[in-house]
Amino acid sequence: MNLEAFIITNGRSTFDYVKRALEEQSMDFKITVIRDMKWVDALNKCVELCESTHYIRCDDDFILHPLAIEFMWENISQKPMSAFCVAKLWEDWTRKPVGGIKIYNRDIVADLGGFKASHLGKVDKIFKKRLDRSKYSTSGCGKSIVGLHACGEWKEQLRYEALWSSLAKSPYKKTTHDVMSKYTKSVRQQFKMRKKFIENKNRSKKTDFYRFIKNRSS
Repeated sequence: MNLEAFIITNGRSTFDYVKRALEEQSMDFKITVIRDMKWVDALNKCVELCESTHYIRCDDDFILHPLAIEFMWENISQKPMSAFCVAKLWEDWTRKPVGGIKIYNRDIVADLGGFKASHLGKVDKIFKKRLDRSKYSTSGCGKSIVGLHACGEWKEQLRYEALWSSLAKSPYKKTTHDVMSKYTKSVRQQFKMRKKFIENKNRSKKTDFYRFIKNRSS
């Protein structure tokens, strides 16, 4: 296996649980923590530090099912022209799946010039435009949900929005701002949802991830 993981963090209360979920994956890989950097700089730092062919970019509020990375690795390791594989996460405060956790091909990201920020401080749309004009592709995991997009303490969300506003040319407010302010589950409670709850979500949707879990347990 030629894979490592990077957790990008600015000190959220969710971080310890995110790291623990990565450490409890069914595959072994190196985990590097990138702290207190501007978003676009942190993304490019992952590419600079990566010594493997592929790397996981894990935000400090992504809590993964123990088989998540093995499932995604099986997808992208068979597709040498895929820049990244993306899978959905369950967002409990909005009660819907969102995208998502990504495994990147390091050399393809470097060939595309790494990451650049828009006037809003965002990077994914700019990267995707360059990718769409290239010879490379992307891969996904369909309806599969491989973990949770966790909700930390409310004061952290306000700090996060202030950080994004400082990177953009206009004030930033997350679209789920008001819903998040009313969410009451602790991070510890959300961490406990990463196994059975996530498996039940995939079972109800009859996803590839649920079939993968069943095959691994048989």
